Amino acid sequence: MHLKTLSDLVGSQYMVGVESGYYYGQTYQELLKSAGFQANINEVIDLEKNVTLLMEGYLDGFLVDPNTMQSFIKKYQMDDEFEQHICGDIQR
Repeated sequence: MHLKTLSDLVGSQYMVGVESGYYYGQTYQELLKSAGFQANINEVIDLEKNVTLLMEGYLDGFLVDPNTMQSFIKKYQMDDEFEQHICGDIQR
């Protein structure tokens, strides 16, 4: 199964990381009211924790601003370690 929107997470096997305090858009806010959506979301304090959980196999991916991710990749010299997927209903 390939996710195209955030709502595709509901009922899926995927676990996605998010950073607490970050705004992911109105669609995310609405979906967050659903226990079915919440079951697929893991909230952490920062990007570094999401990366650690992804590398350890606890997450299938995480939501992050592309510019923030590029800075992270450059800082930690992790070129070619991550694959970007665009979700159609995330506001930038």
